[in-house]
Amino acid sequence: LEYLEDVRKRGILRKDTKILPRFGKQYCCLVECPILEQICGVSKWRDIDLTLMNSLRDTASIVFTKKYGFRMSSVPFKRLTPPIELLSLDFEKTCVRDVPIEFSVSSKLLQPGKGHAFLYWWAAWNREE
Repeated sequence: LEYLEDVRKRGILRKDTKILPRFGKQYCCLVECPILEQICGVSKWRDIDLTLMNSLRDTASIVFTKKYGFRMSSVPFKRLTPPIELLSLDFEKTCVRDVPIEFSVSSKLLQPGKGHAFLYWWAAWNREE
């Protein structure tokens, strides 16, 4: 969005320019994936008990995933919630200031389980729904 907003402000785009994809929605769902817990969980370092650090872990900043990449399709996981819509954007019109910094979402569980992470993805298309 920052790049699109910048080229619009600087007048680089012609009036008939088409942004593709035009529309997009971001979704997430809660997933159970014990392998993620193994990758990002900590227990101890030398003689120091680090198990309390697990309550602070952030799976988005795992060194393993940043350095080597990680595909959820490569590991078994279970979706615990249906898709939760987070954002709906028109890339030709939406500005950064239009995107809320905070918002609440709610969902029902599809099945019981232990939530290890949120899985995020985008759907994109070119024509209005």
